[in-house]
Amino acid sequence: MSNKMSSIEACRIASMRELNDQLTQINSVLDIEKSYNGELIDMRKMFEVNYWCACPIDGMQKNQLELLKKELEELKKLVAEHVNRLVTQGATTQTQQT
Repeated sequence: MSNKMSSIEACRIASMRELNDQLTQINSVLDIEKSYNGELIDMRKMFEVNYWCACPIDGMQKNQLELLKKELEELKKLVAEHVNRLVTQGATTQTQQT
């Protein structure tokens, strides 16, 4: 009976060691991820200081929102112009091929 008990105890100890090893690995990964998250938060804050338009919209002031709107409208125009150029180039290429 004591041989069986010591075998069960040995299995229990081995299982506990394996679980402790897994827990240690998980905690190490968690620490790395926390550190990485902290670095990303710091980078975002630094970027927001240098580029106000990178801030969340709900944190912007009215003048910033108006400026952002103007910039987005300008971007929309530039994209439309670029699309028109591509369409024109595509039409020119197609007529040259036929």
